[in-house]
Amino acid sequence: MKTTAFPVLILVVLAGCRMYGAGDGADAIEKKIGEAAEQSLTDYDRARADRDALLRAAEEDASLQALAEQYARIVELHFEVVERHLVAAKDAEGTDNLVFRWVGPDRYRRLHREYGGLITARQIVEDRYRELTEELQNLVALPSQSAEDLRLQTAPHFYRRAGVQPSISDILAARP
Repeated sequence: MKTTAFPVLILVVLAGCRMYGAGDGADAIEKKIGEAAEQSLTDYDRARADRDALLRAAEEDASLQALAEQYARIVELHFEVVERHLVAAKDAEGTDNLVFRWVGPDRYRRLHREYGGLITARQIVEDRYRELTEELQNLVALPSQSAEDLRLQTAPHFYRRAGVQPSISDILAARP
């Protein structure tokens, strides 16, 4: 028994013993890439509407001009991310044939890497939107937290609370 266990163990180690995309893993990632593309497109439409509102407000108030230009650049970056999402979704659908199904682990790894890259790019764009929204809030002097929230904090001051960020349109509508 010991004489056969050792060679089998060596064979398993040399083979890599990988279970990438076991079952329907690649299909699930394909679906997630499609959903991410749809969500990114929806977010882009909302960002364009906010950009237009900010540009209109910048025409009336010169202090908003720099923010409007920054926001327009972020929207352009967002468009590039949307294009990347749509290309990735199209490519993921195009890998649905017998050859790619047979070479499953490579397909799973490739899709997983692509999905991770898409999510990272989307997060970078969302962080830039959030920073600019906070800057606009400070510029128009809207309180970002109530006094009660500031009294007792259970998290460090630099910790961003999970919550609904107001949109640019909401901030512009609330300004004096």
